[in-house]
Amino acid sequence: MTTLIAYKKNIVKTAMVAMSIGVLVLGVVVLDGWANETIKSVMQRDMEAREQARRDAEAKEKSQREAEAKEKSQREAKAREETQRKAKAREEAQRKAQAKEEAEREARAKAVLEAAGVMAMTPEMMTWEDAKEYCESKGFRLPRVAGRKDWYGDGRGSAVIEVFGAVGSPWPSWLPSNSPYWTGTRSMAGPNRQWDVRNNGGRVDVGSNSRHRRYPVVCARNR
Repeated sequence: MTTLIAYKKNIVKTAMVAMSIGVLVLGVVVLDGWANETIKSVMQRDMEAREQARRDAEAKEKSQREAEAKEKSQREAKAREETQRKAKAREEAQRKAQAKEEAEREARAKAVLEAAGVMAMTPEMMTWEDAKEYCESKGFRLPRVAGRKDWYGDGRGSAVIEVFGAVGSPWPSWLPSNSPYWTGTRSMAGPNRQWDVRNNGGRVDVGSNSRHRRYPVVCARNR
């Protein structure tokens, strides 16, 4: 009986040891599985963290590039605006300088013309009648030939024409010389003929022409 009881105890003890070993093995297996999952999870999170860090770095670099490109574009736009502003300022200065120079040139030309007795002139080609009306409409008249009211032949060499000067004197430098100009003195060379004054080799000369011809006009001061 005692032996049976001891045997039963041994069986129970062995069973308990077996159960303990099974529980331990199961625990080790479970623990190993948990450890593996934990390691995988840590590795996954690490990979995700590295990937996120890479994306963040790329985004930061892209943002920096865009900011630098924007800043460069702004600098270039500002430089272009400054260049355009300076160019516009130069053009405006040149325009003002040209306008001033033109005004001074016109003032000098006007002074020269007034000193010569020229009160008005036009390059428009007119008949003698139209030229006479043009000057009278401005309160002036056509230049006269000084001396006798009419002369011809040998007397022409002593003629003096208002504004233009004496026959044979240098042609006025301020006056275009590509066409004769009407005078207010009638010619006796024929009906409806009028004296004109012209450039002859750089010298003042006169001629007689029909009043229907068309010449530019110079008006003299009334005296």
